[in-house]
Amino acid sequence: CVTAYEHGSARLADEAGVDLVLVGDSLGMVVRGAGGTEAVTMEQMVHHSQAVVRGAERALVVGDLVFGSYLTPEQAAHSAVRLVKEAGVGAVKLEGGARVAACVRAAVDAGVAV
Repeated sequence: CVTAYEHGSARLADEAGVDLVLVGDSLGMVVRGAGGTEAVTMEQMVHHSQAVVRGAERALVVGDLVFGSYLTPEQAAHSAVRLVKEAGVGAVKLEGGARVAACVRAAVDAGVAV
């Protein structure tokens, strides 16, 4: 697994045979210079994920669901579907363990790999 935020890095990872490329919410710090990931928006994740998907022709691209985008199962399903539909990711990642199990179930039930 390699993390990428733009087309060039994704293309290089793909050409190197990496199987999974993560578009992480760490883009808030790495790309945008923020002190954390909390301010990253779904719009930013869609934008960066689109570029990574275009660069990774073979690898599975996984997009992070950002802080605050999966507070309820319904919101989790909506956010996950948005990353698949608008950005073209093959799966999404969210954090929280057992606390977010219902959110994971909602995303899976909506047809999204988690």
